Amino acid sequence: MENKKEKNKITIVTHSGQFHADDIFAVATLALMLEEKNEIKVVRSRDPEIINGADYVVDVGGIYDEEKKRFDHHQLEGGGVRENGIPYASFGLVWKKYGPELAGDSEASSKIEQKLVIPIDAYDSGITLGSSLFPDINYYTIDDLVAAFRVTWKENEKELDTRFEFLMNIAKQLLVREIKKLKDKKEAEKFILEAYAQNNNKTLLNLDKYYPYKTCMDSMPDILLVTYPDAVGENWCLEAANVPNKKFVSKILLPESWAGKRDQELETVTGVPGAVFCHKDRFFAVAKTQEGIIKLAELALEEAGK
Repeated sequence: MENKKEKNKITIVTHSGQFHADDIFAVATLALMLEEKNEIKVVRSRDPEIINGADYVVDVGGIYDEEKKRFDHHQLEGGGVRENGIPYASFGLVWKKYGPELAGDSEASSKIEQKLVIPIDAYDSGITLGSSLFPDINYYTIDDLVAAFRVTWKENEKELDTRFEFLMNIAKQLLVREIKKLKDKKEAEKFILEAYAQNNNKTLLNLDKYYPYKTCMDSMPDILLVTYPDAVGENWCLEAANVPNKKFVSKILLPESWAGKRDQELETVTGVPGAVFCHKDRFFAVAKTQEGIIKLAELALEEAGK
């Protein structure tokens, strides 16, 4: 029997003690990059000898040097600052080097940088990105999730390495999912824009699948309503497009008389057989057939004078 080629052994070192999202995601990024072709060992230590002997070092060691595969930001000169003023922490330094390759291209890497990397780096650098509109109620962030797994004064610090590995695996899965979603969104763009081009009425977008159409809205500024089948294929949905940069503000509302209506009551008020539901806030409706949902969309546009 032919022997499988033995994998190279790669050691990644990060600091021991309490962990943060920064070091967890930096190690997770490296692991995703390396584990297919290499046997990865993660060591948490502050021992200079162990650090010097590592293949990759993140968030410890006092050196930032991509060529030497050292990614710390705690030294006096730090690891550099972005154009927006947010310093690079170790996650950002690792992502700057390996993100484009891992994500597939620079565009996807940049989107993950904006969505995930910069917020983690900002927190690690003591920078607050925003505040809650409600007193004593705050966002629950990735950093809060990580903090929940750090040991309390009543727990043994020996548990930290096991918890680090647990969180690192979560971070790996999250990165994989974010990359997957971006690739699938990119692939969907051509189908969305084709459907838009085929529509005579540029205020209504009719999709044959639930594509992530919101990523293409800059190319379809006239769209007010979108129809698509639901995820399980049982019904069809009608959704109002959002005002640009306002996630919860719709460009158009469905007729007031539809609000909160269901089944027979909604069929009666709309005159559309198979009408199922209209959200009380009038941004979303459901029908049993594509014909029915398109009819609801056309009625809504007509009532709105569009």
